[in-house]
Amino acid sequence: MFANVPRVFPELDHAMTQLPAFKAIVRAYVAATGVPEGTRIDAHAIRTVAQPGAPGDPAPEGIHRDGRSLVGIFCCARTRLSGGVTELHSCLTGDETPLFRAPLLPGEGVLVNDRLGEGVFHYTGPIEAAEPPAEGHRDVIVLLVG
Repeated sequence: MFANVPRVFPELDHAMTQLPAFKAIVRAYVAATGVPEGTRIDAHAIRTVAQPGAPGDPAPEGIHRDGRSLVGIFCCARTRLSGGVTELHSCLTGDETPLFRAPLLPGEGVLVNDRLGEGVFHYTGPIEAAEPPAEGHRDVIVLLVG
């Protein structure tokens, strides 16, 4: 359930960080979390792709923690896909019943307290192409502090 799968994300393109939509996501994250000005915020742009007959897996590590204080997962796009349901799980009970379960739609996001011993675990299930023969994809921005 809580596999340790290392993941490496490429550095964001500088042009992307200058887009008004990207800046709006960062401002919303800062406003919602109260992160002090000047705090380092790591950002990842993640596209998960599903081909007909080949699902895409946004979280190959399963239900997990990122090992950070505050994690924000913001959906930017869901194109020709089904699935991709985001879940939040209690870290205190060991119960696999999600506290929250919904597909994040474009413009939606979740903030996760990722602190050891008090936060929650998170997960997003596989996506499937919904309009064969075209691929489907899900784009998210993940912001992390701590």
